[in-house]
Amino acid sequence: MREAISDYPNVNLIIGVNTMKMYSNAESASATAHKFGETGKYYDYYNSAIMLNDVDSIPIYHKSKLVIGPEKMPYNQVFKFLEDLMMDNGGFVGSNGLQEEREVFFSNNGKAIAAPIICYEAVFGEYIGDYIKKGANFFAVITNDGWWFNAPIYLQSLGFGKLRAIEHRRSIARSANTGISCFIDQRGSMYKEAKYSTAASIKGTLNLNNELTFYTKTGDYIPKIAIFFSILILLQALVSKLKQKSLKEQ
Repeated sequence: MREAISDYPNVNLIIGVNTMKMYSNAESASATAHKFGETGKYYDYYNSAIMLNDVDSIPIYHKSKLVIGPEKMPYNQVFKFLEDLMMDNGGFVGSNGLQEEREVFFSNNGKAIAAPIICYEAVFGEYIGDYIKKGANFFAVITNDGWWFNAPIYLQSLGFGKLRAIEHRRSIARSANTGISCFIDQRGSMYKEAKYSTAASIKGTLNLNNELTFYTKTGDYIPKIAIFFSILILLQALVSKLKQKSLKEQ
């Protein structure tokens, strides 16, 4: 792949890849690691993004907001004993590997700083804000919307990207396998979009923004406060109802 872009020194190519990390024994393995046959070794499997350019090092980011079921088993440690049985029958138990911190990709000239957002991660606005706090001045969304076939969910996936652009005032370059590839500006307006399930290449200009919005700084505090007061109101209503019932019984 690097040879293919070697004649284009200004190219910075962000792509999705599947990666693995091997562990020599159970003691060194992570909580999400799987047995590697009967070798005594373990491995983590990642859904990852990398950037290729003329810089020697290759930055990598591992998707860390995982889809329940295909990528993550709830209560992984509780159901760990089922792993051998399920794997022998072609299934999957456990979780993909992940990373604790967000990672940003710097272009080879240092001006463009990409937040590599993988698929489902675009749902989480506060989570994506962590990329910006590390310097990201635009979003690069790579996603596989082929899971949904022609169901409306692929449009919902696209809509989440528009919300993130507005919340954080960041432009988006979106590459969707089977879905809709496009550019989204900081106001959430889409342009240069490709048709659904159509092979295409698109070209556009993105605005790079280094400012922090109120939402980027505060995250989901407002909805969290709203949930807190909603619980208080429900508790108050419950207490009032119990008091009324008690008075009637007297």
